[in-house]
Amino acid sequence: ALFLTYYFTELGFQIMVLDVAAPNQRAVRSYERLGFSFVGGDWRIADSRFNQRILDAPAYASLQRFFRRGQHGLYVEFYEMQLHKDDWLRKHPVA
Repeated sequence: ALFLTYYFTELGFQIMVLDVAAPNQRAVRSYERLGFSFVGGDWRIADSRFNQRILDAPAYASLQRFFRRGQHGLYVEFYEMQLHKDDWLRKHPVA
């Protein structure tokens, strides 16, 4: 949180945009708690080193919705999330 205040006030940025792998739900929740909002998404080819068989394991069943198989291989969903300076400073005023 301190970094975001520094980013918006000292560095003078107006917006922070994140590119988040949708299966990383822990990160998505953390960013949402900080005030980031979802603004878009896309599907990308998964790295060839990714072991696709892991998605068949029951422990990872909840993540299957973030993956799909296509003609060029396995695709993974990514989210674009953003936070505006005004929104951040409204919730975290600088003294």
